[in-house]
Amino acid sequence: MAKYKIKEGVCVIPKCVKKIKERAFDQCQDLTSITIHESVATIGTMAFRGCTGLTEIVMPESLGEIGYGAFEDCTALRNINLPKGIVYIDEGAFRDCTSLTSVHIPESMTEISDSTFRGCSGLTEISIPEGVTIIRDFAFCFCDSLKGIALPDSLTKICSFAFFGCSALTELNIPAGVQNVELRSFAFCRDLKSIIVSDDNPVYDSRQGCNAIIETSTDTLIQGCVSTIIPESVIKIGYAAFDGCTGLTEIHIPANVKEFGMQTFASCTSLKGMTVAADNPVYDSRQGCNAIIETATDTLIQGCLSTVIPESVKRIYKWAFKGCNTLESIVIPENVLEIGYGAFCNCRGLKSVAFKGSVHDIDKRAFEDCGALETIYVPSDLSEYYKKLLPDPLHDKVVEL
Repeated sequence: MAKYKIKEGVCVIPKCVKKIKERAFDQCQDLTSITIHESVATIGTMAFRGCTGLTEIVMPESLGEIGYGAFEDCTALRNINLPKGIVYIDEGAFRDCTSLTSVHIPESMTEISDSTFRGCSGLTEISIPEGVTIIRDFAFCFCDSLKGIALPDSLTKICSFAFFGCSALTELNIPAGVQNVELRSFAFCRDLKSIIVSDDNPVYDSRQGCNAIIETSTDTLIQGCVSTIIPESVIKIGYAAFDGCTGLTEIHIPANVKEFGMQTFASCTSLKGMTVAADNPVYDSRQGCNAIIETATDTLIQGCLSTVIPESVKRIYKWAFKGCNTLESIVIPENVLEIGYGAFCNCRGLKSVAFKGSVHDIDKRAFEDCGALETIYVPSDLSEYYKKLLPDPLHDKVVEL
């Protein structure tokens, strides 16, 4: 940092500089304003990382590249005007710039890199220009004030977790050119109520105003929201399709649904009504149990906070109750023989579990991260039996009925 002079928090990069080197101002918390002259073409890796006092930056039109984590944790930075000629912004360039409220992205950009704006919790809206074709993993993850996004017609791919945790987002419009929406792109967008896919999109649709993204060729629902009504034509509900839809209160599974991906309704903490069409040949919700059961194997594959496990159930599938934070107690009937991996993991409000019979196998992570669990009731004379099945930290919670 010897060639750069800072006076009263202000720095002007000299005209002779072509590149601001890696970590040039890393953790320089006294820096409040910086002006970069036209000669600079590149800002290096983590050049301004952790400059927590930086509120203003003037970038030149000559700037073409911003390096990895260049402005990460610049928590006082409020606005960014990226120059028209910039072509590449590396991963995490503005990650955790928590005061950032607006960004102008120029038309010279063709992609938004991994984690570019991750954790920019003050960002309220973003317009992505024509020319951008890919939004990479975690690009806008945890931008939890983001209420609106305008996606361009040029966009072809939205990568995994791109908008994960954008909890203020209410509407989503998928343009005609989008050919690939990856897993959990919009997971934990808890206020998302409207999903519309362009009628001209050849890969996806939102048929019958269902407020979901459906892969047209396979009739697979890949992304839902709190307002989703699953169409009768849907055959499969994809992996984590409703993950983190914390406002979802009830769901009906139509007769044609033949397959579920894992963690379909994980962390749907308000979900208390689950019904399956009576004429569905693969699944049922017998005895009004508020669960989805695979009929042929008597396997409960998805539960919710109101689930009462029927006596006929033999298995509880992995991740069946994952993230049901409001579930406080559960009774495991006598006929249950197996409890799968992570079946009750992240059920942080779960206080008691009552076993009515002798389960043969309990995965060691079945009750992982159930921090409120106080008591595990087991039949008389079976405490030692259950201690062999349960991990050591749960042994002192075992109580015989």
